[in-house]
Amino acid sequence: MNVALAGRRRRTARSFNRALIGFAAAAVVLLGGCGTTSDRGMRNEDWATIGAYQHQVSDLTTEVASLMTAVPTNPPSTPTVPYAQGWLVEVTKLQALAALPNGSGKADEPPTVEAAGVFLAVDLTVINQLTVPVAQFPWWQLRIQDLNGRLFTPVRSATAGYLDQSNDVTRPEQYQPSLKYRHAVVFDLPPDEQGLMLTSADGTLQVPLADPLPRLEQS
Repeated sequence: MNVALAGRRRRTARSFNRALIGFAAAAVVLLGGCGTTSDRGMRNEDWATIGAYQHQVSDLTTEVASLMTAVPTNPPSTPTVPYAQGWLVEVTKLQALAALPNGSGKADEPPTVEAAGVFLAVDLTVINQLTVPVAQFPWWQLRIQDLNGRLFTPVRSATAGYLDQSNDVTRPEQYQPSLKYRHAVVFDLPPDEQGLMLTSADGTLQVPLADPLPRLEQS
């Protein structure tokens, strides 16, 4: 949100609150005072004072409403639909690696990241199944599930390093509907895993990985 606009909204809100308090105080004083007069009526200047506060409150209400509608709202960065409904995902290649370039971009980290078990690089073809373009393919929501139900999450630094060195990855400005794009994601798995399934965090995506998995290669 624009800082100046936010400050204006805060100042307007404070003025609005002060006007409401002033209007209420004036009404209480004037109504209390008219209860002590002999004719129990209000003078013309009393009505004028209350009318002035009413006009100020009305103006501030209009300004607050105008400011609220003038502030744009950002659309969600990731579509809130089931993963398998938003994306069609096909596994095109599997590769086992012991280490990969560290794509975290942090100067205080080593240039390579080593797998605790085995890095499984999963090359993908993905299709945006929505009717509108999407800024990113949410690879970070992918999971690998083994036969025991254990879930493995992507290794972000290894995935970034693999994507940087790959010539087969598409980097579009937006993922247009119904078009094919190439992507990849890297997982750190125990050695000799079999019967693996590529799934999503919400469990709607189910893509079996072919057995046997590739043998370990040195990067």
